[in-house]
Formats: sequence, C-alpha cells, structure tokens
Amino acid sequence: MPKATATLMILFIALAMRQSSGPTDIEAAMEAYRNRDFNSAFTLFTPLAQNGSAVAQLSLALMYAKGEGTRQDLEAAKGWLEKSAGQGLAEAQYDLAMMYVTGHGAPQEPAKASFWLQKAAEQGHGQAQFYLGLYYAQGVGMEKDFAQAAKWFGKAADRGESGAQFNLGVLYMEGLGVAKDLGMAAKWFGKAAEQGDPEAQSSLGLLYAEGKGVDKDLAEAEKWLAKAAERGNEVARENLKILRGMRTR
Repeated sequence: MPKATATLMILFIALAMRQSSGPTDIEAAMEAYRNRDFNSAFTLFTPLAQNGSAVAQLSLALMYAKGEGTRQDLEAAKGWLEKSAGQGLAEAQYDLAMMYVTGHGAPQEPAKASFWLQKAAEQGHGQAQFYLGLYYAQGVGMEKDFAQAAKWFGKAADRGESGAQFNLGVLYMEGLGVAKDLGMAAKWFGKAAEQGDPEAQSSLGLLYAEGKGVDKDLAEAEKWLAKAAERGNEVARENLKILRGMRTR
C-alpha cells in the first residue's frame, strides 16, 4: 500500500467537509495527525469512520496499515478501505486495488484488483489509470486489449505519470492499440525521459541515434543514453559504448 503521509491527509480535508460528520471533528483529527499525535488522531478518526465518513475510514485504514496510533492490522486496514472505497473515494479504491495487486494485506486477486483500479481510474486517479493500462496491456485480470491500454496510458500520461508516458511511447513505436507513429513515440519517451525514466531515456537516445521520429542527432543520442546509463540501464550503457566508438572513428 502506498505510504501514508501528512500531505495526503491534508488533501482530504475538503472532501471531509462533504461527509456526514462535522468539519470541526475531521479537521481536529487531521490536525492531530499532522502533529504526529497518532493516538489522538486515531481516537478522533474512529467515531467519524463508524458514522460513515469515507475520509475518516480511509485515514483509519492507513493508520492500521502503518501501525500509527494502534497496532498494525492489515485485515482491519482492508476492512476500512472496503468501506471507504464502497462510498466512492478514489484514493481508497486505488489503495484497495493495490492490496490485491501486491498481495500485501489481501490475496493477490487480479480480477478484484482490476475492478477497483477501474473504479479509481474512472475518477481520474493517475496511478490507477497507469496500472489499469498495464493490466490491459498484459491481459491481467481481463482480456488483453491494447486499445484500452493506450486509452488509460494516455489519460495517465496526460496527468504526468512517467511510467504511462513510457508505455504509451512503446505502443506508438510498435503500433499496438494505436497507429504506429514514431514521432508520437519520441514525444512520449521525451516526456518520461525528462522525468528521469531510464528506459525512456534509453529509447529516446536510440531514436535520436537512428533518426526515427526525430531528426538524427548523435549529440542528443549520446546525452540521453548517458543519462540512462548513469541510472543503471545496461542496454543504454552498451549502446553508448557503440555510439562513442562510432563518433571517435
């Protein structure tokens, strides 16, 4: 499950205002959490969650998952996530999906993971959109469908998810689910490369080296291959050696 942070909790304040519990109570719980007074936060969140606050239910789930203000209890975390996710909170839907993806706190069940990923993705959750794209691309928990993979990678890519940007570039490069378009492949590799994705950097470097989708530019090729190599990408390291050998002849 993704790491709970004070920042994440702050983001839920506006949502919490719409819950049945009063904003004063939820804000007090949030404030206690921000101050790392986990015992008080847990005590305050509990009745709010029991009274139906989806935000408090998610907050309790995160605290149970980390053992903050209470003993660590993944089963309890899953139970509160289910309640929050059932009320439509996208972050809870995503966290519950990731339990089923990873097998941490729940059995690995691709069908249930894809169900909750779909729910969160449809609400605009970028990471859920990325994982849903992967599931469609790999045929995990659903029929393999590259067109759907491209759709969800595209949505996540537009939200800045570097993994989605790289995978969308691969689909354009191979013509899977979309018309083959090396220019679009270079575009999305570039966006992911700028965020430090080594596979995207390596792929972009090769496109520059071969003049595919972009004008041939060996200096740019070397730049991106070097960045990928520095991040441990072995393919980039080997191609960088070849490129530098060619340039010194």
